[in-house]
Amino acid sequence: MAERGFTLLEVMVALAVLAIALGAALQTAATGSRQLAELEARTVAGWVAQNVVAELQLAPDWPAPGIREGVQSQLGREWDWQARIEATNDSDLRRVEVRVQPRQGEGAGYLLAALPRPAPPADEGEAGAGPAQDGAAPDA
Repeated sequence: MAERGFTLLEVMVALAVLAIALGAALQTAATGSRQLAELEARTVAGWVAQNVVAELQLAPDWPAPGIREGVQSQLGREWDWQARIEATNDSDLRRVEVRVQPRQGEGAGYLLAALPRPAPPADEGEAGAGPAQDGAAPDA
């Protein structure tokens, strides 16, 4: 009676096919992991750039054209940033280009923003500047 089963050659071919398939799956997983890390770095770099622009907007003085550099900590990592501030054809508008690079590792960010001149503070003594102080309705 003949025995049924796989020959050694058939088993070796099956193992070779399995090894190739598992190798491809492992490579795909590694690529996805690298892409995820790069995406995270770009996202955090974008947050750093947005923070730099927000700080410029909130500064008491409107920034003069030039280059500013600094370091910001975000999610436990140090990020170097450089803001290039340029004048535009509109005297009430500045062009801000922020580049961000991690101190260690891969990833970079870039942000281009327009920074308007802040509005001057309103004089509190001007007529019609606000509601009447005694709670009465203003004269019409």
